Amino acid sequence: MRRLSYLEFQQELASYDKAVYASQHLAKFCSTAPWQCSAYEHLHGFEFGIDAPRDTLIVEHEKNWLLFAERRERIFYPFESAWMFGCPLIGEPEIAIELLEKAALIYQGSGCGFVISGFLNDSEMHKSLIRLGKRARRFEEFATTDCLSLDLSSGADKYLANRSRSFRKGIRQMKKIDDVEFLDASAELPEKVFPRIFDIQARSYKSSDDNNIFSNHHYESFYRTLYERLFQLQMIRTTFLQIAGRDVAYIMGGVCGAIYRGFQMSYDDEFRPYAPGNRLQLENIRRMAAEGITHYDLGMHSPYKERWMDKWENFKGAFIVL
Repeated sequence: MRRLSYLEFQQELASYDKAVYASQHLAKFCSTAPWQCSAYEHLHGFEFGIDAPRDTLIVEHEKNWLLFAERRERIFYPFESAWMFGCPLIGEPEIAIELLEKAALIYQGSGCGFVISGFLNDSEMHKSLIRLGKRARRFEEFATTDCLSLDLSSGADKYLANRSRSFRKGIRQMKKIDDVEFLDASAELPEKVFPRIFDIQARSYKSSDDNNIFSNHHYESFYRTLYERLFQLQMIRTTFLQIAGRDVAYIMGGVCGAIYRGFQMSYDDEFRPYAPGNRLQLENIRRMAAEGITHYDLGMHSPYKERWMDKWENFKGAFIVL
């Protein structure tokens, strides 16, 4: 068992992510290093409502990992505590939990609290945590952020064939429009992509501060840093929909292995009658299926996503005092 500083951890991100990919109990994409590190660096502050990290507890043992940030005295949280999408326990559940017990005692002493998120309800990790809770000083479960996903393992055509009759009818009846083009901007420099994204956001129904996630500088910094990390790893996926040469909509997300995770999408509200969001989502599904993506993660629940989903993924959280 070895404890790493945050700087030392930066030298082992590939090994950490390999362990994430091999884990079965968690939200994989949001447990990877690009997401977790970007959140650790930006999603905190008094005005944001999340305490800044005081210290970290990063421990590795035989490809099992702990990834925690101390945000209150002797209380450790996941690196990403805004949505709590990812899981700070990586590896085989029982071994990761045993590692947590040992590391807590050796490095922090008894009576230390841990917030654990991003594990699937009724998964082996969930069951293992319940068993841990029976011998812990304190154990509480809570709901975190559920996600919706769709299955592309049989390709885009099979996925679409499995949609409801009303869904397929709505797609067929989208208004005809000329001079439509889909442009892949995944290889473009981030500093060229973000002004285009912000321009579309300003023309969308999300233009108000209440709806525009980028109006919060913490989230803007998070997404810029995440985007840059994924761009360097060739894991970012961004597509623009243009009509008559004008950017009308965008969708951006990232890939890891056979998983696609959607981040943000928006469209110019002037073109709402032409369903630019649906057109772009369909195009992105086709592109991801062609790339070999089998699990398309739509992200956190929103009512409009329900008609696209195949699966509602229920994630849990727990607070444990050891």
